[in-house]
Amino acid sequence: MTTATKKLHPADAADLALIPACKKFTATILKANKPQTTEHDSLAAARIEAARLNATANNSRKALVYAITAEGRAILVPALYGRTPADAGSEGR
Repeated sequence: MTTATKKLHPADAADLALIPACKKFTATILKANKPQTTEHDSLAAARIEAARLNATANNSRKALVYAITAEGRAILVPALYGRTPADAGSEGR
């Protein structure tokens, strides 16, 4: 049995390459049809805040984490970026 691997689009790969240089990160969730966003100095802090936002949300929406470039461009940080699948979601535990 073979496992199909999803090929990464070149634009997505370019975005992922920019994340390590980012100095600002945000955690954002939509609550009551209004975005709630917090800003953080590290990816780890933004991920912890995203887990907290998920725990306090009373809807099925999940918080998203973005890396902000020096130019102000927001890059969505995938949940598994920089960690193993076993580590994903460990902030909420």
